[in-house]
Amino acid sequence: MRLSPHNQTVAAMDHKLELKKRSQLLAAIRALESGSEPNARRRVALAEAEFRLAILPGTELPDAIKRIQKAIKHDPFHPKYFFHLARFLYQSGDHLNAVREYRQALKLAPASHRTYVHFALALLELGETEKKIGRDILAALARGTEHQLSQYLAELDELLKTQFTKGKKSQSANKRKAKKSKDTDNQQPIVPCRWNGVWRLVLVEQSSRLKPIRKEIDKHLDFGAQAVDGQTGVTEYSTACLLLLIEGESPKFIKKMLQDQKFQSHVEHPAITLVHSSLALIECEESGQFVERAVDILQAGDLPLEVVCYLHYSNYGPDSSLSIEEAINVLNMYPQSIQESDCFRELHLAIFDGYARKAWSDERFYHARLLWRETLPFDQSRIAVSHNLALVAAQTKSLADYGPTWNRAAELRYLHAAAVGDIQVMLEDRRTMHLAFAQQSKQRHCGSIKTPEQPPKDEELERWVADKDALDVWLREWDLYYLNTRLRFRSPVHLLGIARDASQEMTSDAYKALLRQIDTSLRNQSWAGMKTFCKLAEEYVNDRFERASDLVERARDPHYEQEKPDADMLAKETIDRGFLLHSIIMLMANKATAHNIFVGCAIARHLFALPWEILQPICAERGMIERNLDLVKVFESNFLALATADKSEPKTNQEAIDRLSAIDECLTILPHRVELHLVRCQILINAQKNADAYSSAIDALNLNTNIEDKKEAEIIKKNLTIIVDNAAFAELPEHLRKPSSLEEAKRTLKEGRKVLKRFPRAGGLRTFLANIMTQIGDKKSTKEAADLLEEGIKLSLSDEQTQEFQKLLQKAGVQSKAGEVLEDIKTLLEGASKRVSNVVQEISESTIAESLRKGSEDVSTAIRDAERAKELAKKAELKDAESQAEDLVRQFKEIQEKLRDC
Repeated sequence: MRLSPHNQTVAAMDHKLELKKRSQLLAAIRALESGSEPNARRRVALAEAEFRLAILPGTELPDAIKRIQKAIKHDPFHPKYFFHLARFLYQSGDHLNAVREYRQALKLAPASHRTYVHFALALLELGETEKKIGRDILAALARGTEHQLSQYLAELDELLKTQFTKGKKSQSANKRKAKKSKDTDNQQPIVPCRWNGVWRLVLVEQSSRLKPIRKEIDKHLDFGAQAVDGQTGVTEYSTACLLLLIEGESPKFIKKMLQDQKFQSHVEHPAITLVHSSLALIECEESGQFVERAVDILQAGDLPLEVVCYLHYSNYGPDSSLSIEEAINVLNMYPQSIQESDCFRELHLAIFDGYARKAWSDERFYHARLLWRETLPFDQSRIAVSHNLALVAAQTKSLADYGPTWNRAAELRYLHAAAVGDIQVMLEDRRTMHLAFAQQSKQRHCGSIKTPEQPPKDEELERWVADKDALDVWLREWDLYYLNTRLRFRSPVHLLGIARDASQEMTSDAYKALLRQIDTSLRNQSWAGMKTFCKLAEEYVNDRFERASDLVERARDPHYEQEKPDADMLAKETIDRGFLLHSIIMLMANKATAHNIFVGCAIARHLFALPWEILQPICAERGMIERNLDLVKVFESNFLALATADKSEPKTNQEAIDRLSAIDECLTILPHRVELHLVRCQILINAQKNADAYSSAIDALNLNTNIEDKKEAEIIKKNLTIIVDNAAFAELPEHLRKPSSLEEAKRTLKEGRKVLKRFPRAGGLRTFLANIMTQIGDKKSTKEAADLLEEGIKLSLSDEQTQEFQKLLQKAGVQSKAGEVLEDIKTLLEGASKRVSNVVQEISESTIAESLRKGSEDVSTAIRDAERAKELAKKAELKDAESQAEDLVRQFKEIQEKLRDC
């Protein structure tokens, strides 16, 4: 509908005024928040500013809720803040929390009839027990028996403590109390309700019952008729008549209601016209006539389309004698402009849904599925339709449809909350659905509905673990149930799951654990709107964490006592869940296979995701464990037992690959446990993946400091060092590992240098090569050995390796010096021998005196050189060289004596 120029101008002015007010309020809030330490007056002013922003036209519902919550944080003693917060929550569909906020408003303003009326309306949206209290409150207000209201509040408070459980005891208690109050009604004064429209609410409530009380309806109709005065009350009374007509009251009775003399002067009143137009439609005998008259009435503006659609549904819907085909044909008689409206689309959908429900009741399940699928083009995001299709899939045992339809039903519950911008929307529905799936998957193999608390037997657990689908559903759905139950709490303390006197460190740990839970449970879901939902959930948790961090805010938490029973129950359920997960892991450790390890990893991932830093003190307080026991370490130890139980060598390459994949999966859960890295390295060695084993072992050595037991840490460190050496030696051909000749030693060194270049921290290989070099003994080899060892000291993996390198280096140094002495000795002896040989040769050719003299001098020189060599060998403790030099000295002296005799 287009606005007239005048109305457009007014709307523009209103919008401009709204923006101005918003800007002023935001500026006031900034100014107040930037001041010094907030005092009482400043807090009250801040609360009022936030409140005015919340109720300002144009404020989105999620933002309005947040603004009101901030106002309450600043000033928790003003009833209007709780009243309007409840009103906004009711509008968002969160009726349970709306009831709680209305109750808080009544604690601060116990005489507010307006709050009581809204309170009752919220109760009418809940379970039967709560509806009864809501009806009683409306009835008390209508009767004027105000004194009974406190009694109904007491009944509700009892329900709040048990989180609205529908026990028979509570209902019977209500009946007894109501009977007692009825006997004393005459003794109490009648106080007229200060909210004039209460009779209409009671009338609506009665009309919505399966079996309305006719006397109550007539009584309130009379009250409405008496309220008609001039132009006042005509609309209300006419609306009541229309309501009864829609609910199935006979047109004759409605006409009689409007024949009263006081209505004769209001024949042209729009509300009276509305009722008469509705009567004209109902009295049509044929569908074609109905449609024709409905179009005329709509064009004249005498009836809203919503009323026409409802009357059409009543006359030509599932309860009529028409078949589904005939019903659709009647819908197609309307002009296209009407068919394209949102309201008419709802009518179309409702007719398909109604006929589908009839087919379901008649056990024509495939027909029902066909009709519900026909509704999808009208609204693919309708939760009820997805849920109905899921039920049909279950009933018809359609495996192809079962998973996708239930998945869609869950997806939509999160999508609607994300679209509204409030995670509380449909929270109870999500929570109930996840819990139902978790319980069903467990009860398929373990226990029964009658004995859910009984611990499963080992054979039951084995069957359950073997059923992958049942186990996966239980693991996934229970975590989603847990997360939604946490998000359900309004108390920051219970939301985080901490004690009221928890330290800031514990509060921070709980906050991080809950954010991790959001991440692991939801963020990887491929559902539409999930990123938005996760963001909203994180914002909600962030807000509650800030409140929990404020000790004053925590101390005056109004929801703590009210939600404590539920928080205690959730803690018990979570602990039981954790211990059951642990039991399954322990059971599987006795039959460790690669498959079981993968299943155990899936279970362990959910086990370690639980906030044990919070749950462990609760377990100790309840006497379930010893106070000094670290539950997480116990869980880790048993998980390691499962991961490392199979110590046999893989028989095939595929078996090695499977086992390696299983250990890698374990490491995604406990990456800090060096024991898993050790097992992985051994598997890599067995699979001849030496380079991977080497690098993995080096990396694992850096984690060895995580082991508290020093003795155990040394053992694991030694084993990892051995794996490093084994990986390197495995690269050296076996025939070169034990050289028996100089040529073989040289070939070993050639290949060994290549391997050491790729495995530089393999201390065993480095030592092996250095020993060969020193055994060769020449100057070049001993120098290379020394360089190799000096480099090894820098790359050493342990103190033992360092000491061994230093010892060998010392030996290589001595060997190097000995080699230099041997070189000198060799030079001296070779020179002396050559000199003497030359002398002998010359003397044999010539015996003249000059030759003898010169030969004698040369021999003397040779003797001196040999004696010098002998001294060097003796100093260096080279026994063989010393003996050789001594023999030469003796031979040379004998030659010298012979020369003197010539």
